[in-house]
Amino acid sequence: MSNNWANVGSTTAFWELVRCGLSGDTPKEELFSGLDDSAWEYLFHQAKVQTVIGICYQAIQTLPKTCQPSWPLLLKWHVHTDYIIATNEKQRKVWFEINRRFREAGIRPILLKGISIAAYYPSPMYRATGDLDIYIPDEFQQATGIVKSWGIEVKRGVWHHQFSYKGVDVELHHTYWGQESTTENCFKDIVDETENETYSVLDEQRNARLQIEHIIHHLLEGGIGIRHLCDWIVFLAGSHDTLDTEKLKDWFKQKKLECFVHTFSALGTERLCKGNFFFLPKKCGKGNKKYLALLEQDMLEYGNFGLGRPKIDDYEFKKLSIIKRSGIVWQRVIRAWRFRSLCPVYVDDYVRGVIIYIYKSIVSGRAFSHKKRNTE
Repeated sequence: MSNNWANVGSTTAFWELVRCGLSGDTPKEELFSGLDDSAWEYLFHQAKVQTVIGICYQAIQTLPKTCQPSWPLLLKWHVHTDYIIATNEKQRKVWFEINRRFREAGIRPILLKGISIAAYYPSPMYRATGDLDIYIPDEFQQATGIVKSWGIEVKRGVWHHQFSYKGVDVELHHTYWGQESTTENCFKDIVDETENETYSVLDEQRNARLQIEHIIHHLLEGGIGIRHLCDWIVFLAGSHDTLDTEKLKDWFKQKKLECFVHTFSALGTERLCKGNFFFLPKKCGKGNKKYLALLEQDMLEYGNFGLGRPKIDDYEFKKLSIIKRSGIVWQRVIRAWRFRSLCPVYVDDYVRGVIIYIYKSIVSGRAFSHKKRNTE
C-alpha cells in the first residue's frame, strides 16, 4: 500500500462508501480490492470522526468477500453499527414516552432534528444519533416543572435546558435555529404506524432553515461532519415536492446564506448523488469550486463537532502561557474568517463574540465554552 494512499485513495474510497450506503448501490470493487488492514483502519477512523459508520457499513456488506476488510476489522464495524441501531431504538422509545407524558399534561412537544431527519433516510436506524432535541412552543417553564415532577434533575442553560431520561440525554428548547416568530404555524403531525404513535415535527420549510443555521453554527464553533451533509441531501430528496423553494431562496438571500447553501448543496450533489437515488432542486446552484474545496477539506479534517482535531480542556488550557492561549483562540478566529464569503453575517457575529470574550479567556485561563448550567 503506498504511503500517499490515505491522501488520495482513502478520500475516494470513503466517499464511495458513504454514497453507496445511502443509495443502496454496490461500491466500485476496484477501489477496495487489495486494501490492507492499515487502509481499512483509516477508513474506519474517518467514518467514526464523520459519524457515518452505520451508513458505510451498509455499503461494505454489499462488497464481495474478497474486497471486505479482514474479519477482526469487519467485526469492529459490525459492533459499532449494532450500537448505533440499539441507541436509535432506545432513543425512539424514550421520545415516544416523553411525548405521551407531555401530551397527557396538555403540552405539545415538537421533535427537532435527530429522529425527524432520520425518517428521510432509506435505513433510519443506521444514522448515528445524538441528543434528543425537543422544542416547547408554549409553556416552556411549565414543561420544565413537569420534568422536575418526574423526579428528574434539570440543568438550566441559556439556549436550552438539559436532563437525562432513562439514560438518554434530552435537550429542552424554548427556541430553535431559523425561527422567525414564536407565533408562526410551522408544525405538522406524524403518525408512526409501527409504534402507533402520533408526534409533531417542524414543517419542511422551517426544518430546512433549522438545518442550515444549525450546520453553520457548528461549522464555526468546531467543525461539521459528513453526517450533516447526508442529512441535508436526504432531506432535500425527500421533501422537494413540499418545499416552497422560492420562499426558501428569499430567506437564504435575506440571511446572506445563498453562497453557503449553493456550495454545501453542490458538494452533496458531487459526492453523494451520482446514482439515481437522489433528486436535488436545480435552484440550489453549482457553487464555487474554490469554496467547494475549502468546505470539503475542512469537513474531512475537523469532522463532526471537531472530533477529528485534538481538543484541550479548561485545565490544560489554564496551564498554558498567555501567548499560547491567545494563539489558540486566534486560530479559531482565523479558521472561521475563511468562511466569511459563504456566510458573512454569521462569521461576523461569531468573530465579534470571540473578541468580546478573548480577554476574559486569556486572563481566566478558560477555553471558550458555554456558561456552566445551574441545576434545579
